[in-house]
Amino acid sequence: MIAVVVSILVAQLLTSIEAAESHCKTLQQILTNQLTFDLGSCDEAYGPYHANTIPLEVHTDLIRANVIDSDPYFRYGEKNLSWVPATCWKYTSNAFALSPFADNAACPIKLSVDGLDAVAEVTLNGHVIGTSQNAHVKAVFTVPSSVLHPTGNVLQIKLSSVLQFAKDQAAEYPYAVPATQNYNVWAEPTSRNFVRKAGSDFGWDWGPAFVQTGVYGDITFYQSSIATVEGLIVRQDLSSDLKTATLSLHVALDGNDVPLDATVAGKYSGGLGFAVYLDDTLYFKTTLNNVPQGESIQSLGQLVLHDPELWWPRGYGAQHRYRIRIEATDGQEAMRHVGIRAVELVQEDLSAAQGMSAGDVSFYFKVNGVPIYMRGANFIPIDSFTPRITSTDRWYVLQTAIASNMNMLRVWGGGVYQPDDFYEAADRLGVMIWQEVMLACALYPRDDAFLQEITREVYAQALRLHTHPSIVVWGGNNENEVALNWFTESQQHRDIFVGDYVKLYADTVYPTLNTVYGGSLLTSTAPVVWVDSSPSNGLLSTRPYVKKWGTASTAKQGDVHFYDYSCDCEDYASFPAAKFVSEFGFQSMPSFLAYEPVSLPVDWTSGTADSPLFAYRQRHEDGNSQMDAQMTRHFDFPVTCAASTAATATGARRDLDMYLYLNTLQQARCYETALRRWRQLHGNFDTPPLSRSSSSAAGAAALPQATMGILYWQLNDVWQGPSWSSMEYGGRWKPLQYSVKRAYAAQYADLLVRLPSSTAAPEVQVFVVNDDEARATMTVSLQLLVVAWDDPQAVGHVWRTFNDVSVAYGTAQTLLTATLSLSELQTAHPACTAYSRCYLRLVRVATDASKSVAVVSTGFLSTWPSVALPSPVGVTVTVQRPARVEPTATAAGGASLLAIDFVVEANATAPFFFMELANTPAAWTAYRATSGVFRAAQTAGWFSDNNFVAEAHTAYALTFFLPLDASASSSASSASSVAADEAAAAAAAAVDDFVARWQARALQHTRDCALPLFRIAATAASAT
Repeated sequence: MIAVVVSILVAQLLTSIEAAESHCKTLQQILTNQLTFDLGSCDEAYGPYHANTIPLEVHTDLIRANVIDSDPYFRYGEKNLSWVPATCWKYTSNAFALSPFADNAACPIKLSVDGLDAVAEVTLNGHVIGTSQNAHVKAVFTVPSSVLHPTGNVLQIKLSSVLQFAKDQAAEYPYAVPATQNYNVWAEPTSRNFVRKAGSDFGWDWGPAFVQTGVYGDITFYQSSIATVEGLIVRQDLSSDLKTATLSLHVALDGNDVPLDATVAGKYSGGLGFAVYLDDTLYFKTTLNNVPQGESIQSLGQLVLHDPELWWPRGYGAQHRYRIRIEATDGQEAMRHVGIRAVELVQEDLSAAQGMSAGDVSFYFKVNGVPIYMRGANFIPIDSFTPRITSTDRWYVLQTAIASNMNMLRVWGGGVYQPDDFYEAADRLGVMIWQEVMLACALYPRDDAFLQEITREVYAQALRLHTHPSIVVWGGNNENEVALNWFTESQQHRDIFVGDYVKLYADTVYPTLNTVYGGSLLTSTAPVVWVDSSPSNGLLSTRPYVKKWGTASTAKQGDVHFYDYSCDCEDYASFPAAKFVSEFGFQSMPSFLAYEPVSLPVDWTSGTADSPLFAYRQRHEDGNSQMDAQMTRHFDFPVTCAASTAATATGARRDLDMYLYLNTLQQARCYETALRRWRQLHGNFDTPPLSRSSSSAAGAAALPQATMGILYWQLNDVWQGPSWSSMEYGGRWKPLQYSVKRAYAAQYADLLVRLPSSTAAPEVQVFVVNDDEARATMTVSLQLLVVAWDDPQAVGHVWRTFNDVSVAYGTAQTLLTATLSLSELQTAHPACTAYSRCYLRLVRVATDASKSVAVVSTGFLSTWPSVALPSPVGVTVTVQRPARVEPTATAAGGASLLAIDFVVEANATAPFFFMELANTPAAWTAYRATSGVFRAAQTAGWFSDNNFVAEAHTAYALTFFLPLDASASSSASSASSVAADEAAAAAAAAVDDFVARWQARALQHTRDCALPLFRIAATAASAT
């Protein structure tokens, strides 16, 4: 792990080295694992309760104390616990000993706390030593030596109400500074823009408002001889031919107030030497003879690498990193893993390109000179409560991204900067990161105190993160440029708020970030791209730095956030031909399996999202009606059930389960259409300036725009509620995640079917895209088949054939654009007397002698109320034993996936065949009574394929992947016979659990509520 302040010391290990001139020692004492804390309210109305060791968080510690009697996510826990963030809390440590520090004012003793969330006062032995109001940066306090004792020291941390602090700050400001207010959130208006804390902690349109507070990370006392080494800075300059990398090494120091050399004002004359190592080989030594007081960045020298090994995004090459380490003569050291790469945002004038017009400007990325189509998602906080989040959770997010064929994640600016292990894993896995500064959906104050906090935060985070090669984009904020148009205040006084915007981003965030990068941002050799906002029009000029104003989020230029809930989301014409889509999406409900643990049967009685609990959890105004409108367009909805059936508890549960299944299917269908369309609109990399190319294939046509990346909203959930996510809280994949996996394939063929009306002939397009990382030409043969829904053998009749289509890297070709008349459909398949009788199947035909066929997509020719669905389906499942262990690349080293292979076959064609693992009783009872459980066990893992048309009498060989932690993986690969036996037993138990909990469903006669739910027969458990 890379640390900002690094020492050779570990907990309870002290090192002291004399510095001759100052007679101070370099000492460090990490107390994190020695301290336990009691929790109580500041007015002593609550507690004291014995809390825990760090990390500390008030809600979870109140659970431990049995003050909170159920998981905060259970039912109305958020509202019922609103008293917690309204209360001032204090943590008081046990008594602890400190080794003696030098009593020398020239070498101050410091106390650092890695995370104080958020409005804190720190007291040591009854003396206030400092305050902090920023959860995004380490808090450092100077400790008077007179306050310290050899033994019996007591640390107290008071955490004031963040809500009250923010409101007080806003009230004292000379004019109103607005932020978005989220629908149905009890805490609004929060004035969250006046405090440096995760914006989503105050609630968002997909999450709760717990406004949590706590203490995270290490607590360290330290003293330095001359200066504290805060970090190693490595600035890289890669030549345009990629043959020479010059690494300029600098050290970030916090110099002591030691006696000054009279001839050098403000500097301490005395050497602090450094040894520089490259991959553990001593490269050079140097001495800093004059160290300034306070924070500074000092040059150490350069490393010049000829023919360097580069860091590449996943699939494009190896993720090589160099290890650079410095050792100071007083014992301090710092280390970085450095990946060498060049990143460029290409924004070319396209006005003269084919299909373009005045104002069209490209927006795409190159890494090491190679243009890359970005396929990814937006990543939000994993949980409301930091102590419940583990490195395994973050690893799982990245593994989901990889399994879904993504190459980029956007760390959204309304959440948190992720811990080191997330970026370390992304570096190793080759997942590119668009990292935003934590400023979102608001306008912000510009007083000195606020700007000083922003400067401190951005500097610290850039210092920590700048060498991670996975970070290819730094974004200044989320949606704050377009937010200038949202509020009455900024509409009426635009000049004031434009001035505030420039002061914050152009004059503070950007130059602070650029300081760490040595002024290389916005140059052709930069290792990272800077965008001031998303969406944004970008800059008019980089030298000087001048913002381009105007309407942002347009298809002509920049990146786009697209949200139109009134459109027909299954009509590809609804989606703009944007240059880069950095957000878009449609809501869905959580699955019943996600909803069940945090609800009671009384919450299911409506059978729809209209229950009081669902209405309470909906944070997007009109969200339920918008989802229902899409379902009404495309499915047999609303469902009409027999009253006697719906009135029973079993009937209500089934009705709600069916509603949620249809709801998540509709979300997947919306995203499928958009993703297919934007992949089809792929701009060509091989023709400067960026342009479209046409194909010689029959029906092919040039497309007028060029989309070069998609980052959909959103990958994950923070709780069990309505959201735009593709993966539920706890890691279960929604149907959408499987649609994403298919649409994000590097070599990709698909079809788009548009239904202009209920009676008009469908419009059909077939296209292919080649983003294969090998950058080789792709040759593909395809057949478009017509299949009858009720055909017991699902035989396909050929409608169109595309043989040996050649597709260059970074290009897309549309092979067919046609209107399918009913007569032409019936000619292709005589059974298709109506569009509702048949569907389209696109298959890829192997170009070798085998001519084997693989289904790549299906297309539907009518809306679902009119589809002639087959008779109820029976399913057989054969599970293979034993399970396999598949290693994965991971920062932890050794983590693996348990792979359970099985074959499934249906006796009739089953549309939207969807599999999942049912909850176990422990997965939901843990939410209702704590019993020491602070995060309920969740079903995680994913299937190799899911949410597809399971055609009649077709055997589908599938795999379920279950993550293993590093210890289990180590046991699985151990040579020890005992460990091997234990691993085998664990794998066998996992298969048994899979067999017991596997279930599937498909779209069937929804009008009479007969939605089948298939389970594995008992005989499957003995399958081999």
